[in-house]
Parts: sequence; structure tokens; C-alpha cells
Amino acid sequence: MLFDLLFVFQILCLVSQIVDHIRKEIIQPSDNEKTADKETKKRLQIFVCFVVMQAFCHRPSSEYCNIFKNSEIIFINFLRYRQICQLALIYIDNVKKEFTLCDSILCYHAKNEEVQMIRNLFLILIAAILLWGGESREAPFPEKLEMEGASLIRNGTGVREKFFLDLYRAGLYLPERSNDAEKIVRTHTPQAIRIVILSSLIGSKSMKEGIEKGFKKSMNGDTTPLKEEIERFIQAFDAKIKRGDCFTLLYRPGSGVEIYKNGAKIDTIEGENFKEALFGIWLGKNPVQKDLKKQMLGG
Repeated sequence: MLFDLLFVFQILCLVSQIVDHIRKEIIQPSDNEKTADKETKKRLQIFVCFVVMQAFCHRPSSEYCNIFKNSEIIFINFLRYRQICQLALIYIDNVKKEFTLCDSILCYHAKNEEVQMIRNLFLILIAAILLWGGESREAPFPEKLEMEGASLIRNGTGVREKFFLDLYRAGLYLPERSNDAEKIVRTHTPQAIRIVILSSLIGSKSMKEGIEKGFKKSMNGDTTPLKEEIERFIQAFDAKIKRGDCFTLLYRPGSGVEIYKNGAKIDTIEGENFKEALFGIWLGKNPVQKDLKKQMLGG
């Protein structure tokens, strides 16, 4: 009984410190900070509980102690939302002394059936949350997109991820399918990119900051030539953004990039160079996320 209480106490301490560290140092705040922070904390608590349980029940005691002797956090490269992490190494920052539980306690818990049952329960919980949560739900991307006289087909869709969170799903629409990213960016035919927000962590501020960074990457750090156009485009995201919002960026030759939010037209940004820079955010040589680019190209 004493061993069980000590075990649970250690778990709670680890979870509390790890969650606080992740929230402060890794998770970026959004406009809807209170709601997003509450949701993030809840998910992190369950996720970290699972990770810590894995560490207790599956790692050799000597290796486990070595984790807690290090001087920095080793954060998880989380798999896609349909997969469950099988192993993660996490360390609490600034812990200097060795782990206090002796090997006999660790061995006892590694063989304890009740602990194994709790571990399995955490596994089920994290699976349910990842599959049920809003971040992982499918976005509305039809096979064919008919807009303003343009008839386009879906080329590919993918998810923009940060750490273990799905931020938004992006889809590329073209007159005909292609996997030539450079040609798509340079070609001035009707094209569209649709973005559907998947996470409540995405707000107006974080969305605009992400777009600004995307333009800098697309234009190799020099956005001066398109400064006015980029500022206008970013202003289209001034209004409150919530999970489920759908943005469509439709390029029509002679008109420019038309920006739609949930079907309502917001603005039109003229210029072929702007179109190339915009599509380059996802399809350029330095895209916002390489695997997202591959998925949008049908890979």
C-alpha cells in the first residue's frame, strides 16, 4: 500500500511539472487563451500520465534513472492522430538529484497487475481522446470544387501539425492533377487552396503570425517587394477564428487571389507574383511543412 501511494505521488508530481513546462515553453498562446489553455492542459495531463506510466512500467530501472539525471527535456515526436505513442522520453527541467525510488520498488510495480491495468487504461484514454477530439476530425474537402466559374479537382490534402497537435487541414485544387510543385506555383491557371481550422489553439493572432512566417520562408526572407499585398492578405484574418472555420484561397487569372471565409468573400489580392509567393508557402522549396507539401501534391 505504501509503495502504491508513493508511486501515485511520484506520478502526480511528474505530471504537474511536465505539463507546466510544456505549456510555458512549447505551447504558444492563442486569442482564445482561456478556453485553449484549459483544453490543452486537460489533454496534456492525460497524455503525460500515459507517458510517465510507460516510463515506470516498461523501461529498465537503470535507464529510467538516467533519464532523470539529464539536464534538458526530451520531448516526443508524436505520431499521427490515428496512432498511439508507444514510447517517449521526458525529463523535468532543473532536476539535479537522482531519482529516489529504489530498484526493488520499480521492479515491484513493473510486475504489479493493477499497475499494468492502469497503464492499459491510460492507453485507451489517450487513444479515445486523439480519435474523438476536434483536432483530428475530417475536414470538408469535396472531390470537385466549383467556384466563380472555376471547376477544379482535389489534388491532395494534408494536416499542418505542431508537436502532437493538428492545427489545420489544407487541400490543393487544380484543373488537373499534378505532383510538380514548381510548375503549380509558377503556372497562372485557376487554382485554389482550402484551409479548415482543426484546433481551438488557432486564433487570429497565431494564424496571422504563421502566415507572415510562411511568406518569409517562401520569399527567402525578403518580403519587401510584396509588403502591401501581404499586409492586405493578413488583414483578412483579423476577425475571430474558431475551430471549423473554412478559408478558401481561389486564384483566378486576371482577377487575383480571392479570399473566402466560410463561403463569404473577404478580399481580392491582385498580382501574379503574390499568387506565386502565397502558394509557395505550402508548395515552395522551403515549405511550411514538408510532409504537408507531399500530401497536397497527392503523395
